[in-house]
Amino acid sequence: MILALSAWWGLAAAVSAAIAYAVLALLSAHLSPGATRGVLLAAWLLHALALAEGLLGQPPRFGFAPALSMTVWLVVTVYAIESRLFPQLQAHWALAGLGSAAVILPLIFPGTSYHLISSPWLPLHWAFRNCFIRPVCRRGGAWLAHDAT
Repeated sequence: MILALSAWWGLAAAVSAAIAYAVLALLSAHLSPGATRGVLLAAWLLHALALAEGLLGQPPRFGFAPALSMTVWLVVTVYAIESRLFPQLQAHWALAGLGSAAVILPLIFPGTSYHLISSPWLPLHWAFRNCFIRPVCRRGGAWLAHDAT
């Protein structure tokens, strides 16, 4: 199902975030550092709104595209924090291009609709589990297997 967000503001936030990310990807070389941070902040906030509508809307939806979008949003969050600490990081255009694609994917592939879930926060739990816990467990398991040999 295309355009699966149930609220108009979720669709508006997703499209606006994709446009803001695309502007940042295409014009990052021509923008001042302050304008770059402003556009990145606007895209980041709009992306968060789109994620919130998809995960907390009625009915909540979750699948590979919302998980990928959440992962990209978290990567952009970490990048924004680290670029304040290390200003020499210059990956605006790559992250913005990835963000533009990732925010549109849940509109095309919305995931499974969960009508009967025990908590409205369950999709957010799934997103964090897929972003943090599984990669850490995989790395830890590989580290343990490497030490055993």
